[in-house]
Amino acid sequence: IAITGSIELGITRNLKTLLAANSDILTAHLTSDGGNIYEARGLAKLFRDNNINTHVNTNCSSACTIAFAGGKLRTMDPDGKFGFHQYRIDSAIRTINSDPQGEQNKDKELFKSSGVSPEFVEKMFDAPPNEMWFPTIEELLQSEYVHQVK
Repeated sequence: IAITGSIELGITRNLKTLLAANSDILTAHLTSDGGNIYEARGLAKLFRDNNINTHVNTNCSSACTIAFAGGKLRTMDPDGKFGFHQYRIDSAIRTINSDPQGEQNKDKELFKSSGVSPEFVEKMFDAPPNEMWFPTIEELLQSEYVHQVK
């Protein structure tokens, strides 16, 4: 299955329905600049619960990196890249009870529970919200964030 574009509300529910009707899906190909972190967590859980592999051909940044981490086997193309940054609230109005730091901490635990090295997890959130850190393939493999380059 291919998941492209922004990760938006409803994608987890829709994918859950699709997986229920198609048990032969083995790999989710992700191409996204990010989106909603709650939906990305939902995708990660679906991938994990259904033993779905994740693969990136070109780009997986921001919230997409959360979804990718749920893959049983996590692979990428040699030209693929992953972008990480600190969380932010994308809203023109003040959001009550928002806690980007708390949400980052939740996802740090998700990444660690996926077998990603703690050192890499800490580095994931070093880039400011308006910038992006793109680790090298060697860093991705050494950290166990990516298992194989195909």
